Amino acid sequence: MDFLKTSTIVGSVLLVGVGSALALTNPNREAYEAYATETLTQYLQEDICPKAPSVLPGLADVLADQCANLIESNQVPIQQLVASNTTRNNYIFFSTYHTQLAVPEITQLPAYEFETLGILQKFYTFRAEQR
Repeated sequence: MDFLKTSTIVGSVLLVGVGSALALTNPNREAYEAYATETLTQYLQEDICPKAPSVLPGLADVLADQCANLIESNQVPIQQLVASNTTRNNYIFFSTYHTQLAVPEITQLPAYEFETLGILQKFYTFRAEQR
């Protein structure tokens, strides 16, 4: 009986400890917005800007640089776009974030949808779709 009682106490303490650690390290919405802004900025600069259309031969590099500079100088609007298009589900020990990004005024730009898990002060995007 002593072993069962000791095991129960140790298990309970471990469970409370792990649960507390998860709850305390559940990242907040502001941390997600910073993560999503940084990730989106990197994607735009590395994948979208190099594809900037060239109107005249030899301008592709200049346009790509200008695109990257424009994105870098607009971090606040990008973060506001992320913030206004994100919903958070807080499950105490972790959170999930659903972000839908689209610019309805510019129909040539694709819309994106992201699902991200926030746990232990880290973020893991587990679904990213272009619509």
